[in-house]
Amino acid sequence: MPKFGIVAALEREVEEFTRKSAVSHRVHDGRTVKVFERGDTVLVCSGIGRQAARRATEALITLCHPETVQSVGYAGALTPAL
Repeated sequence: MPKFGIVAALEREVEEFTRKSAVSHRVHDGRTVKVFERGDTVLVCSGIGRQAARRATEALITLCHPETVQSVGYAGALTPAL
């Protein structure tokens, strides 16, 4: 069971991690989720938006059961100026 779970919107935000990870495709709630695994860490990319982030986080927790979940990325949508 992984210790850390990471959710990012886009693969390019976490490219260094994804490039060096094992990849699997799993199904959650009728959707295919691309899961990157390296050591005791798993990562999923959600796509952009609040609903996409929610779905990806739910999938990560249900499929991988991490002890901790962290959302990472550029957070460009916090304000229109970004």
